[in-house]
Amino acid sequence: MRKNAYFVIIYNKTGSATYEQYGRREKLSAGDIILYDPKFPYKMSLATKFEHITFRIPRYIFKSLESASHNLLGRKICSTSVSGQIISAFLSAFIERIEDMDANSVHAFVETMMPMFIQSFIHESGTKDHILSDHSAQILSRAKIFIADNLGQFDLSLSMVANHIGISTRHLTRLFQKEELTFNGWVRAMRLERCATALVNPAFDKKNISDIALIYGLNDISHFCRDFKRSFGYSPSQYRKRFRL
Repeated sequence: MRKNAYFVIIYNKTGSATYEQYGRREKLSAGDIILYDPKFPYKMSLATKFEHITFRIPRYIFKSLESASHNLLGRKICSTSVSGQIISAFLSAFIERIEDMDANSVHAFVETMMPMFIQSFIHESGTKDHILSDHSAQILSRAKIFIADNLGQFDLSLSMVANHIGISTRHLTRLFQKEELTFNGWVRAMRLERCATALVNPAFDKKNISDIALIYGLNDISHFCRDFKRSFGYSPSQYRKRFRL
C-alpha cells in the first residue's frame, strides 16, 4: 500500500522514544499512543530499548481527521489518561488474540475502534471542528459495521442501511457528510480494502481476481480494476504478486 493511503498509529509497549512531526515533539513512554502521517516528514529517536506495535489505518477510515489532521498529528494519547487506559487495554487484548482472528474479525475490530481513537485524539488535542457528537458517532459506527457485514450484497443501499439502524436516509447521508464522506464512497472504499486483504491472504489463493471482487459485491471487473489501481497504486494482479503473505 502506498504511503499516502494510510495513517499510522504507534502503540508503545515498552521503553521510551521521542517523536517529531509538524514541529511538535512528544516523548513516548510505555503505553502511550501517537498518530502520524507518513506522507509528511517525521523523526523518531530512541532513548532506550524500544518495543512498539504499528497499525496502518487506511485513510478512508480516518477521513474525519483529514480537515483537522494538522492539529492531531504528532500528539500522543498518554497512557495515564482515561482514554489512554481504555485504548491501551483494547489494543493489548487485540494483540494477544490477533493470531486467532481471521481477516474479517480484524477489520471489524478496527472499524469498531476507530470512533474511540478519533474522539481520543480530538480530546487530547482540543480540536472539535467537523467532529460528530458521541451519539451521532455511535449511529454512524453502527451503520459502518452493518455495511462491513454486508459488502457481498449487490443490492446494499443507503435505504437498506438506514432502515436497519432506524433512521432516515437523509439523516444517514448528513452523518456521512459531516465526516466529509459519501455513502457510496465509503462502501466502495470498504469493498476495495476487503479485496486487497483477500488478494494477499493464502486462504484465497485458489480464488481468481474476479471471484474475489464478486465476493465483496463488485460485479464490474474492469471498473473494479481501475478503482483498485487508483486506490492502491497497483493493479489487483500486481498487488497480489507484490504483497502476498
